[in-house]
Amino acid sequence: CDAIGIEVRVITPDEINEFDGLVLVDVQPNVFGDDPPERLREIDVVVDHHPERTGYHATIQDIRTNYGATSSIFTEYLRATKTEINPRLATALLYGIKSDTQYLGRETSERDMLAFAYLHQSHSPALLRRIERPALPISGLKALGRALAKSEVRDGIHILVLGRVREDVIPQVADMALQAEGAEWAIAVGTVGRDLVFSVRNVGYVRAAGEVVRAVVEGLGVGGGHRSMAKGIIPLKAFREVYGRADRAQVRSALFDAFVRAINREDD
Repeated sequence: CDAIGIEVRVITPDEINEFDGLVLVDVQPNVFGDDPPERLREIDVVVDHHPERTGYHATIQDIRTNYGATSSIFTEYLRATKTEINPRLATALLYGIKSDTQYLGRETSERDMLAFAYLHQSHSPALLRRIERPALPISGLKALGRALAKSEVRDGIHILVLGRVREDVIPQVADMALQAEGAEWAIAVGTVGRDLVFSVRNVGYVRAAGEVVRAVVEGLGVGGGHRSMAKGIIPLKAFREVYGRADRAQVRSALFDAFVRAINREDD
């Protein structure tokens, strides 16, 4: 966000009521848990490409599950309204498509490819490089080193438990972890605030990652995603209530067992 000059404000659930309008982009209210704030049940606009979820009402709802990236949808909005797209905006949207589809190689539609080609004409390669190569904090690298020391691939699953880290480190480690020999699933887990946050990647020809993550967090937290990438969040309090403690060894063991069950479970 710093690279493209976007100011991000983190708000509490109580502060949501301060706003006259509420628009959710690339998410739906279920991402905030099974019992989201009442304001999130009646929202103005939802634009997303994830599977449609229930439990809320939106005045305007544009959910296109056949698109690989929500950025492609917004590119079409801008083109339809003949809005000029400057290099900074083009780069941000291009990165959104590129990251969600792994450079058009994962869950990509013709619409994504057309949007990518259109944005490519106007984007800034230098700015894109800055966005794609965020600086990893030294603390994150040290956490990765400790996790790699305990690294193993069992039953095609590679789990790296990072401990307390900055949240943006977690998906970067998950991408890297999938490169381990024999890995079909990669899970990077970190402690962020009062939550366990984990990013999941798979090779694309196994069970859908979003479906697996929803099974893993059921009754504990929230999660979901796509066929080959997903994210889950489990409050530490809920994890401890079920598993007794939340040290690295217990997190690794509990998540490994949970993922094995979810990956191998029979469909209802």
